[in-house]
Amino acid sequence: QAEVAMNELLLWMSARRSGTQQSLQAKVAELRQGGLRYSTTFRQVEWDFSSLGHAEFGTAADGPSWRIAPPVLAAGGHVGTCRATLCGARSLRLLDGLTAQVGSGAIVIEEQQTAPDALIVAASSARDLAAIAASVGLPIQWNAPIAILMSSVPPGNARLNAISLPVGGWAVSR
Repeated sequence: QAEVAMNELLLWMSARRSGTQQSLQAKVAELRQGGLRYSTTFRQVEWDFSSLGHAEFGTAADGPSWRIAPPVLAAGGHVGTCRATLCGARSLRLLDGLTAQVGSGAIVIEEQQTAPDALIVAASSARDLAAIAASVGLPIQWNAPIAILMSSVPPGNARLNAISLPVGGWAVSR
């Protein structure tokens, strides 16, 4: 139910495009009254939505307010298979168009407890990902920040490579 509320909040913010801190606090409070199980606060929403590239807050949004980021596919490098995470504004039309263009096998939706679903588009090459993005009118941000890219990889599936640490005596483990 929390995932549904966060998806609803992202759709609401996308439709509004921007607003005051008070309007967002009121919407979060409304969702909490509607049965949101987690103690989500405005600050938690601010953290999750900004770190996942969905919205900007405060001075980044030109004042004590918020604004939704334009929709974009945040992707890693250009080599081999490509995965991209949908960031920014979402609309039902965009989601339907993306699903129709990609097909059921190349789109993965991962639920998150205190954030909107992570929507990941997989393609066999950079060219294929670019074609998918162009078909729905989305730009691609290549070499996106690692924080956004890692939001779409479950920790158990993340590849951690051993490296030499400059200072001895450390052991790194999962």
